Amino acid sequence: MAKKQLIVSKLCKTFDLGVNENLFGGRMLEWLDEAGGIYAYKQLRGHVATVKVSEVVFKVPVHERDVIDIMGTVKDVGNTSITIEMDAVNTTSSALVCSCEIKYVNMNSKNEAIPIADDARARIKREFGL
Repeated sequence: MAKKQLIVSKLCKTFDLGVNENLFGGRMLEWLDEAGGIYAYKQLRGHVATVKVSEVVFKVPVHERDVIDIMGTVKDVGNTSITIEMDAVNTTSSALVCSCEIKYVNMNSKNEAIPIADDARARIKREFGL
């Protein structure tokens, strides 16, 4: 499998914090879904919608002013879907915050699932060693 690539970096700000003054878990899920969706979009060169998010276990807290790198790679590509494996890493402490897999479905302009083009699927499989 290909090495994870940086998708996006996020700065934890005051309004990202929950009641315990750590990053609100829902905000991290938002960051992961957005980053994975962008990554899937770039791989498929088309619009996607989230189908499934795997279990997310938060290993360490994130604090205000911490910078989080969201890293990803393609884990699988099917007929209509692509699965992105992601890590959120706290660059301030070098700690792994959480990991997950998110499956996205390839969509047309009518929000209907459509097959991934054969050439795109072949390119992704080749590039990511699938």
